[in-house]
Amino acid sequence: MKQYSDFLFDGLACLGTAVQFESVELWLKIISLILTILSVIASLVIKIIMWKQKATKDGKIDNEELKELKNIVDESKDELKGVNENERHRNWSK
Repeated sequence: MKQYSDFLFDGLACLGTAVQFESVELWLKIISLILTILSVIASLVIKIIMWKQKATKDGKIDNEELKELKNIVDESKDELKGVNENERHRNWSK
């Protein structure tokens, strides 16, 4: 009796032969884009959590702390714009 891993590898081999290489490359590009966007979002969430912990130590949030939060969000927005620009210039038709 075959193990489950054997079935998995057989299935992957069949899938690899059934799908043309170009479409696999496109899927890898899409997965890479999604992972990049998720990493930027995760980084933003971590920075906001750290900012909140620091900002609420004294029980209130002042204007300087709000400016710092705005800078954090703006930096992450610029990172996402950079991802968008890189993907726009990428040749998706290959």
